[in-house]
Amino acid sequence: MRVCLILFIVSQGAFRAPALPSEAAAIADYTNYNVGDVVQIRLQPVGQAEVSIHYAGESARVVSNIPVGGSGYTPLWTIPASARTGRYDVDVTTASGKTIPAATCFAVHRQLVKVLSVDLDKTFYTSGDSVNPTIKVRNVSDQPLENLQVEFEPYTYPWIAPDPDEPPMWKHIVAGSLSLAPGAEREFHVEKAAIVDAGKEPQGIYYSVVVRDSRNPDHIYDLAFALPAFTFPPNTPLPKQYPFLYLYWHQSEVVKSEAYRDFYPPEFVSSVIRFDTSHTIFRLALLPPSPFLSRRRISKTELTFAQECLMQQGVSWRIVSSRALLPDLIQQSSRRGTQAATCSRSR
Repeated sequence: MRVCLILFIVSQGAFRAPALPSEAAAIADYTNYNVGDVVQIRLQPVGQAEVSIHYAGESARVVSNIPVGGSGYTPLWTIPASARTGRYDVDVTTASGKTIPAATCFAVHRQLVKVLSVDLDKTFYTSGDSVNPTIKVRNVSDQPLENLQVEFEPYTYPWIAPDPDEPPMWKHIVAGSLSLAPGAEREFHVEKAAIVDAGKEPQGIYYSVVVRDSRNPDHIYDLAFALPAFTFPPNTPLPKQYPFLYLYWHQSEVVKSEAYRDFYPPEFVSSVIRFDTSHTIFRLALLPPSPFLSRRRISKTELTFAQECLMQQGVSWRIVSSRALLPDLIQQSSRRGTQAATCSRSR
């Protein structure tokens, strides 16, 4: 008898993360960052490496030899306020010593002012109504800012030049020469920023807020948009509130003459089962809650529906069931009216 002895030698590095292949990619959690943000990197596939960051086109590194590993993001660099704006490249050095230049890149910008919020006072306006927004701005930099001009105007991208024959667009100057200390905020409650002119048909209206340098109007600090609002003709009642996913909160609110009869063509629903859609809304009389009943019951009103089973030649189905789900008074679904049948058709 021959005995073979197999010896397994386990080194300390056997349980380490695998070395990163040369074609590995570095992935940043964002494509651009503001000063003060933290740049984070992960590797794909997962492995061990060292990462360095330098400004694009230059060899001087802002951070170097930062170990990266695991499946999550690793913080690399908290961008200082003095950082140059522009593109930065990330170099990856694998465990084998191979360097992958510019494995990924990101951009750094420096935002000085931010429009925190633009809130309109209403959602529906009619002719002659004034638009009274609330605007909040903040100095997000580490330096004091002066000569900030805050504008409320129609939906616009101010860096797009208007057509030569286009009339000038109106704007409401909220603040003509605002000064903000580092980190300071200012909230404006604007009265009559605009007057609505509603047409004969309801339509959407859109507004924006622009912050620019009052001395150099082409220098734009920030742009923000308000949520859309709607106009409706004078002496016209407001549109019905549309609850989420349902036309009516309760069945008692359903008008007998109203029914939803918009259906997909039968061939888009099923090729074998056709449902009768001649009536779609049932007014069910439900018993009031009772402590002696474990569940709600349907009274004398009977809920029925018709279906037609269209079988293909040579196809046989067994135990085909149809089920109806009805919401009860506490908005829970209970299963009722289960019926089973066998549909078959032979050659």
